[in-house]
Amino acid sequence: MTEIIYFDKDICVCIKPRGVLSEGDAQGCLPLLLRETLAQKGVKTQVFPVHRLDKETQGLMVFALNSCAAAELSRQIRDKEFRKEYIAELCGVPEKDTDEIYDLLFFDRKR
Repeated sequence: MTEIIYFDKDICVCIKPRGVLSEGDAQGCLPLLLRETLAQKGVKTQVFPVHRLDKETQGLMVFALNSCAAAELSRQIRDKEFRKEYIAELCGVPEKDTDEIYDLLFFDRKR
């Protein structure tokens, strides 16, 4: 079961807990958990993840509930109309008051 923040006929916004996969059909992945939560509310529907969060990241995720909504949300992401914000929680005390982190973000199916 997952916590739903917003729901209508086209989209569902829910909280993705840390440690849960944001896509896929494996036991315990968020799309499956969301379908189960919606079914308990009497709603049987497909869910289409339109973005991802890393497994160890907790946060809000938007799911389309039909192919038209999925296409429109995908267009909004492509056209940079869909805005995402990230807030990091730090455990411990940093060594410096300010610094920068550089990371290479890419997707490589072979690796």
